[in-house]
Amino acid sequence: MRFEGSEIFNVPREVVWQGLNDPSVLKQCIPGCEYFVRESATLLKAKAVGKIGFVKLPLTGSVMQSQINAPESCTIFVKGEGGILGHATAEAHIKLVETGPSECRLDYDMETKIGGRLANFSSSVISSVMQSYASRFFARFAAAIAK
Repeated sequence: MRFEGSEIFNVPREVVWQGLNDPSVLKQCIPGCEYFVRESATLLKAKAVGKIGFVKLPLTGSVMQSQINAPESCTIFVKGEGGILGHATAEAHIKLVETGPSECRLDYDMETKIGGRLANFSSSVISSVMQSYASRFFARFAAAIAK
């Protein structure tokens, strides 16, 4: 499945970039996140519990950053394991565009793949859940970096 979109933040691009690279900021913004820690300059480990319908989905995984062009763009590869429920991967291309002295637009283009029992859910259900999680993440992120 493919997701793409843009978000506007009323802070300079450097502030958005710093927030995207701060595990403590990301932990508070990711719905259901239990931990999010940096293991190296480009590798982070995470654990979160999500929901698809009535099914709780505990995921542990990694986030690898590549093609880093600070503070303008990067590629993020996410791999999550949900035990017997399945697994998910995502590759996201992120670009930060200055739209004013204190405004930044974040453009994202993400391709996701889901396997195991998770793949039994319809793509419309998964798409709806992903959009909901993205909306909550960006709302929390905007509030966190505005401080």
